[in-house]
Order: sequence, then C-alpha cells, then structure tokens
Amino acid sequence: MSSIREFKADINSLCDNVQNECYVELMFGVSNEIELVWSIMVRCEKLKVETLHKINSKEPKKLSKKQRREHYKKLVDDFYSQTIELIEDLNSIIP
Repeated sequence: MSSIREFKADINSLCDNVQNECYVELMFGVSNEIELVWSIMVRCEKLKVETLHKINSKEPKKLSKKQRREHYKKLVDDFYSQTIELIEDLNSIIP
C-alpha cells in the first residue's frame, strides 16, 4: 500500500476528475438527466469528505500495525469501488 499522503492525493484527484466530468456533461452534454448528474456530484463530494474524515481520525492510531494496515486497505478498497460505481453511473447517463 502506498503512503497515506499519496492516498489522500488520490482521493482528491479522483473526486475532482469525477466532478469535472459531471460539469462537462452538464455544460456540453446532450442528456437531460441534470438531476442525476447533480446527485452523482453530491455523492462524490460526500464520499471524498467521509473518506478523508476516516483517514484523519485518531482511531486507527490506537490499533496495532497489522490492524492499521488492514483498516487502511479496507478504506482504499471501499473508496475505489465506490468511485468506480460513480463513474459507471455517470457513463450510464451519457448517451
């Protein structure tokens, strides 16, 4: 697993990319699913805030090294799977 700093940078860049794609779809897209695009943007921002909050919490520091590694691995896996779900939702809207 990469460092926590790199994971935070990945969170910010992936969420920014998803939100940028949503803005592009809102501005130049041909679909009329504006509310769905906005809901994807809101879900993405919520995912970003929640994941960063979980990373910055003091709870994992009380765990052993192995448990911390498992905790962060689970966070990484959950974040990436939810990000892929957001991208798939956005792609399903685009004709």
